[in-house]
Amino acid sequence: MACGRGGLFRGVARINGEPASGLRIDAAWLSARGLMVAQQARSDAHGVFAVTLPRAGWWAVSVRQPHGVLTGPNGVQGPLERVTTLWIAVDEPPGE
Repeated sequence: MACGRGGLFRGVARINGEPASGLRIDAAWLSARGLMVAQQARSDAHGVFAVTLPRAGWWAVSVRQPHGVLTGPNGVQGPLERVTTLWIAVDEPPGE
């Protein structure tokens, strides 16, 4: 998928085909130093979310669903999430 710099990306978060509300959405830009989280959003009552992609390059838009608790090898428990990521190439607008 591709769009122009400054474009608005809209999506619908779904779980088992049904819209999912209240999920955290991260939009991260891939820089020379790694992924830099630039925006966070939440899906609305219909699963809809929107993020703006303000600079050219590769963006990862991730939807995070809480999915229980995981116990590590040292016995410490932490949150477990299901994460779905869509990579988007953002281009410079024509003439720039």
